[in-house]
Formats: sequence, structure tokens, C-alpha cells
Amino acid sequence: MKSSQSDIIFLQETHSFSLDEWEGTSYCSFLTNYSAGTAILVSKNFVGTISPVHISDDGRLVSLDVDYFGSQLRVISVYAPNIPADRKFFLSRLSHHFSVSGDNIVGGDFNCVDSIELDTYNHSETSSSLEGSTELKNSVSDFGLID
Repeated sequence: MKSSQSDIIFLQETHSFSLDEWEGTSYCSFLTNYSAGTAILVSKNFVGTISPVHISDDGRLVSLDVDYFGSQLRVISVYAPNIPADRKFFLSRLSHHFSVSGDNIVGGDFNCVDSIELDTYNHSETSSSLEGSTELKNSVSDFGLID
């Protein structure tokens, strides 16, 4: 990651308690070094202004407001639960973290698919991977997000 030319990097499943090796600024939500964790890394060369909005204490979400040359952005890194019922509940509340006044950039591991036939390979016939997909689609539609 140190050699990356990116200004903002989204991480999920960090399974860590720190990202001390990152030379820029890191905004992290860790659970344990065995489970969960999400982060947004900002390059030391980034010229915008960053304001933390929400950093969850369960390793699931980090959101920042970014002012980049006058453009207002909300950047959100998500790591949704892999237990279907927990994932469905989490994704049903995800839109509460979106900005209603600026653009949203969301990156994450949502742990669900829109279509088992199109989005998986050699997957079991269970529909548990679909749990939460309706809630995620609703947020995408409501806020005009593009995949």
C-alpha cells in the first residue's frame, strides 16, 4: 500500500488493532485481530480536508466528510456482518450514514450478492447470500449510487 498512488484507500477485514505502517492518516474501526475491521487510509499527499463523521466501535463502518477543491463528499467504508440476520439489519440502517447534501462514495465488503446465478461461482443453493441484498439495493436506489 505504501507504493500506491491513491489518495484514499478503503480496507475491510483488517483483522488488526493498528495500521501504524501507513504513512498517511488512518481512520479505523477495529473489533479484534481475528474478526471484522474496516478503515479508510488517506495519503499524506492528499490536499483536501477530512472530517471524521462516524467510526463505529464494532469494526463495521467508518465515514468521513471530505472537502476536495470545494466538492463535498462523504466517503464510507463498510464491512457488513456475515451472519444473514445481522447483515440484513446492518444494511437496513446503512443509509443513515449517507450524506443528504453531498455526494457519497461507498466501498465495502457487503457479504451479500444480488444474484446467486450471476454473482457467485460454485455456490451452494442456499439463499443466505441474498440476505440484505434488498436493503442494500434500496440504499443504492434512494441515494442514486452507481456500482
